Amino acid sequence: MENKQNLHIFEQINMDQPVEIKENKQAAQPHIEYYIEAAHSFAAMSYQGVYLLDLVDNRYLYMSDYPLMRCGMTDEEVLSNGLDSLAAHIPQEELALLNDIAGTVRSAYANMPPQIRARMMLYLNFHVVGDRRPIMVCHKMKLIHFDPSGNPRLLLGLVAPSPYDGAASIMAGIPGTDHRYSCSAEDHSWHLIRPERLSPDELTMLRLSIQGHSIESIADLMCKSVDTIKYYRRQVFQKLNVKNIPEAIAYVTHYCLI
Repeated sequence: MENKQNLHIFEQINMDQPVEIKENKQAAQPHIEYYIEAAHSFAAMSYQGVYLLDLVDNRYLYMSDYPLMRCGMTDEEVLSNGLDSLAAHIPQEELALLNDIAGTVRSAYANMPPQIRARMMLYLNFHVVGDRRPIMVCHKMKLIHFDPSGNPRLLLGLVAPSPYDGAASIMAGIPGTDHRYSCSAEDHSWHLIRPERLSPDELTMLRLSIQGHSIESIADLMCKSVDTIKYYRRQVFQKLNVKNIPEAIAYVTHYCLI
């Protein structure tokens, strides 16, 4: 059955406006052009979906060409429908959940002190349905520019595979800190999540794992035994509630913990 809903968490964006897929330099002020160029460069370097939204003019300033963000949509489809076209690729129950708590998210952001709002990042985890099985993706969104009155002007969005594969969820947090909150689907309240801290040795083990080192190589570099490195791995899996090193790496990089 065709999904007729829109993704209302982005309702502050007027989807009837044309979407500039690459750049819209006429709409940009001189200082905004630097943000556009930075977004374009980051997309090319990171192979993540990147988009830049002007919240005042209600239009896209930039959107990269990324499969998990486009869901097979052509430039013409995105130009015609904007992010509304993504709603057709989100399972009905997950889209309903995201829209149900969208007002809570916007209200929470509006009531944050400016210094906290400027650092806060929003995480939307949900499935998209393409030609094959549904894939869980994460949209990370952060306000990156404010006008002199403190009103948000620009929003940067990143899209990448999510480290989770459960139900849709919305989280908020300050990168590099333990300040992370999850929005309840039942009562729309925000709950503080305090993950266990990883020890310096556990973080070192993960950094070396990211670099592609084997357990034996990590043991040599850290001047530890192989059994000790295996113990660090078990501790990390337990603290992060993951099953293996790839999941642990995805978790710590996803939430900027390393």
